[in-house]
Amino acid sequence: MALFRLYLEQDPARAQKFVAAPNACAVEDVEAPLRAAGFFDALAEFFVQKSRPREALRLWQQFSFNGPREA
Repeated sequence: MALFRLYLEQDPARAQKFVAAPNACAVEDVEAPLRAAGFFDALAEFFVQKSRPREALRLWQQFSFNGPREA
């Protein structure tokens, strides 16, 4: 979790890659910061990594219909 927050503050692109790869972060620790930063695609990838494909599909669907707005 601490590594994710550091990446998010110092290197947002790296934070997005970090959550898309297997990691030990909990959804409740990562979801809000990713939403606040507008990284919805990274959040969807994170959901896939955490075996939550429905949430990922919902984000991608909202993004495709609404454009890059908050999901």
